[in-house]
Amino acid sequence: MKEKKLLASKPLSVEPPPDSRRNGPVAQESSTRFSLQQLIAERAYSLYLARGGRQGDPLADWLEAERQLTAEPTSPQLVEPD
Repeated sequence: MKEKKLLASKPLSVEPPPDSRRNGPVAQESSTRFSLQQLIAERAYSLYLARGGRQGDPLADWLEAERQLTAEPTSPQLVEPD
């Protein structure tokens, strides 16, 4: 029995699925959701580091980071110069 050799004619490229490349509210919402998740992850990690890297509760860090990032922004008070 002969062995068959597989030859690739060109490197495989990895592209996102066609529907993920569309523009519009769904694509933007997905992108925003990913960005928010990334921000929450980074904030949760900073909470971990603020504890000195000691063992803690990752879920509590995530929820606290999420609370901090999604809290209603307070409007800054304007101070008039003297």
